[in-house]
Amino acid sequence: MHYIEGQYINWDKIYLIPLTLSTAIKKNDKLIVNFEWGNEIVRVINVITEKKDIDLDQGVEILRLANGEDISLQEQLYKESREALEFCHDHARQLNLPMKLVDAHFSFDKKRLVFAFIAQGRVDFRDLIKELTKRYRGSIRLQQIGVRDEAKISGDIGTCGYRLCCQSHLRNLGNISSEMASNQKISQRGIDRLSGICGRLKCCLAFEEKNYQQLK
Repeated sequence: MHYIEGQYINWDKIYLIPLTLSTAIKKNDKLIVNFEWGNEIVRVINVITEKKDIDLDQGVEILRLANGEDISLQEQLYKESREALEFCHDHARQLNLPMKLVDAHFSFDKKRLVFAFIAQGRVDFRDLIKELTKRYRGSIRLQQIGVRDEAKISGDIGTCGYRLCCQSHLRNLGNISSEMASNQKISQRGIDRLSGICGRLKCCLAFEEKNYQQLK
């Protein structure tokens, strides 16, 4: 049995799904996948022949390979999600909600609309949900994400001159601690030089930690 690791939006989790199609599938292909809330276009991150030590995501089924018409529809939904993000932003500002809206996403079948936001604590957005429900049909969800996820969405160039690790190749960010900087003997550089554009410790500290542990 083959499996795919796939993701329908870069601030959501990576799903492990059995590959049931007879068609050959490769990295970066796009698939129409059915989730419990509806259909999504999922980008294939990896194709694996043996299941890893993680549980399969239940209730997730690959329907087919995405075609040109599907990709065109995805582009249209992206434009509509930008308009929805602006609408949500305006109403959140009018309600003086302490939150920063980062992204919006329509599911492929348009049954669900999810807004990603950053906030320091809990936010009472019940009135905002009412306004969004009046404007958009289907299920509305607001999902709180972290500042690292925001950097992953917006993207940028790191101090190394390359694309941010979180956007280019690191799939699971995990915990990044000052102890890693100590192990790599760079803690004396100061927090300013060890912080990324998100204001947190750079992801590359975790990326290189295993090599330094082996050297020790």
